[in-house]
Amino acid sequence: MNSTISQVYGEGHDLTKMATDYRHETNSEVVKAIKNNIFTDKELAKFPKLAKRVQAILENYENNKPQVYADTYAVYQAISVKAKAGNKTSKVFMDNDRKNYTDTRTKIISSMVDGDEAKKATLKMIDEKLPLSSVADNEEVIVLGDIYIDGPTLKKILGTDDISTLRKHIVPAMRPAKGGLPATPILIYKTDNVNDKPITIATLKTRQKPRGSGSFLFDVKLHKDFIKKLKILETKRIQNKYN
Repeated sequence: MNSTISQVYGEGHDLTKMATDYRHETNSEVVKAIKNNIFTDKELAKFPKLAKRVQAILENYENNKPQVYADTYAVYQAISVKAKAGNKTSKVFMDNDRKNYTDTRTKIISSMVDGDEAKKATLKMIDEKLPLSSVADNEEVIVLGDIYIDGPTLKKILGTDDISTLRKHIVPAMRPAKGGLPATPILIYKTDNVNDKPITIATLKTRQKPRGSGSFLFDVKLHKDFIKKLKILETKRIQNKYN
């Protein structure tokens, strides 16, 4: 299950404010596009439901009232359709929105592991989706398709199943941009020994769904290298070589 920014960090957090500011800016750009006649009279006459939403958006704007999400989202999608059909003005709108979205998402991602408060909230969200502490305590077993994680499995990979040690050394971090891929927040196991290479456990995903909604969702995905280690252990388990 995905979590929204406000659910993870709270209404007053900077990350929540970033998402809110993006939504308000998107709404403002929709209003501006309407006022600049992005839809022709012929188009509005042909699509009365769209015309009704356009009128509602303009009335809310003129009366300084909050925009209704269903209206702005529907108009945003209509602009997107026009852009895909080749309309130059709509394409400029979508290109600008895509850049704004990318910039906002980058700021949100970098802020997820910036500061103790954000890290604490991020770890709490991760633990709800990937309860490694409960697994180490043999309270839970995580089964994801053919992936199986229990206490002994964690000990084999991380070298310990001690809960206090895991809580101390499993931390969120930022994987630097590399090879054309953007910087990404990750969950790692990092010991106090500087010679030990950190083990990447999971990747923290964030995206807007649906596009144009202003709602950013978070999810946690096991990292491919960690999955590979799990599958090797599972193969050994099946072959009765798991000690």
